[in-house]
Amino acid sequence: MDDADEFPKIPETGGRGHAMEATAAMIWTLLFLAYSSSTFLSEFSRGWAAAWTAFLVIVPVTIAGTPKVLERRPGAVLNLICYMAYGLVPSFIQLMQHADITSLSSEIADLVTVLIIWLPLELKLLSEELSATGKVTAWGLLTAALNIVNIFSVLRPFSTIPNARDLGYTFKVSIPDILVALVCAMVHAFVGMVTATVIRFARFTRPSRLKPEREVLTLLGMYMSGLAEELLFRGVIQNMLEQRLGQDSLIALIVASVAYGVAHLRKPKQGFSAPNIRYAVVTASCGIFCGLAWRITGKVTASAVTHAVGDYLIWRAFLRKSNET
Repeated sequence: MDDADEFPKIPETGGRGHAMEATAAMIWTLLFLAYSSSTFLSEFSRGWAAAWTAFLVIVPVTIAGTPKVLERRPGAVLNLICYMAYGLVPSFIQLMQHADITSLSSEIADLVTVLIIWLPLELKLLSEELSATGKVTAWGLLTAALNIVNIFSVLRPFSTIPNARDLGYTFKVSIPDILVALVCAMVHAFVGMVTATVIRFARFTRPSRLKPEREVLTLLGMYMSGLAEELLFRGVIQNMLEQRLGQDSLIALIVASVAYGVAHLRKPKQGFSAPNIRYAVVTASCGIFCGLAWRITGKVTASAVTHAVGDYLIWRAFLRKSNET
């Protein structure tokens, strides 16, 4: 439930650093969109035969981080190595794991994979100093999203695992999918507003007037950041839990929602410092409806609509913390 100020900014033009970062952003966008195409995915082998695709994931960050390396900036090489390891290690853990998802080694491999993708973002271990321009501060989140779709669509597709749902990363979203997502978003927003009010996390205020283009860009930014979170918490975590507990298990939905709430503990918001328990409670309650949208539609691109629209409505309703006058 992040506000518009937390979204990645588009780099300005001019200079080698700007040009290379813009190129990196363009390559990331093209790759990310390509992975949503079944035609594109059908061109790849699976497993170790497709291991080379793990290196596709680190192409954007390598290009983005190269200017500082060439300028011999302090820590530039180490930062780039950390990003490259972040992109490659989860892929090879999944490639080496046991085929039987019920085996202990498979359970451990999945847990380690999730933690390696999640914790560096949560603990801010990936330095924003990678950016040559200082404009794009979300290379960690962008790399995580690309890594997830490559691992679970190419290297070890969920579609090849018995009793598993597909990752659900596709923009082939039907009108019923959108309707389900919007209904869940309305409930998400209502529950989020009520919860925030009851626990005195925030209170209603008169929404300020924003220019139409600002409204559109804010909603688009919320969708893109929400899509990255949906890939992890619904497409991967909730999916893996359902593989073990059964697709009809509410436990998987609840655990994934709680994990989503916990991921927001360290974020100061509405005047409350970390650990921000109130924020975690609100986001966990909202996560339930994103999880429902994913369960019903089977698409993270649809649950991201629930995520973005619900967050947008809450963001517009609560502009001040509860103890402000």
